[in-house]
Amino acid sequence: MQTTLLDLWQSRRGVYASEVEPRIFMFQFFHVLDFRWAWMCCPWSFKNHLLVLDKISTDTLPQDVPLFFLKFWVQVHDVAGLMTEQVGKTVGDFIGLFVAYDPKNKDAGRKFKRVRARMDVGCL
Repeated sequence: MQTTLLDLWQSRRGVYASEVEPRIFMFQFFHVLDFRWAWMCCPWSFKNHLLVLDKISTDTLPQDVPLFFLKFWVQVHDVAGLMTEQVGKTVGDFIGLFVAYDPKNKDAGRKFKRVRARMDVGCL
C-alpha cells in the first residue's frame, strides 16, 4: 500500500511512510504542496478500503489520533431552483458537518449540486 500511494502522490520532495501499528500508517510530507495536494484530494481508498487521514502535531502520538471522520463531496440531485447555498449548508449538516458549497453550483447547465461534508465513518 505504501508504495502504491507514494507512486500515486508523486511528491516533489518525497514522502516518508511508516507503519505505526497494524493498519495505522504515518506519512510525513517534505514539501507543503505535496501535503496540501494529498489532503485536498481526500478521500483516498486502497483495495476498496477507505484511508482515513488526519493532521497531527509534533507532540501527538499517531496512535492517539481518532480516525473516524472523512470529508466527501456529495452530489444532490433533483433540486433545480431550490438549491441555494443555505440549503446546501442544511443538507451538509444533515448528512454530517457542512464544510463547503461548490462554487460551480452556480453553473446553469448543471443537473446536480455538490456539497462537501465531514462524515463519521467510524461505524463503517
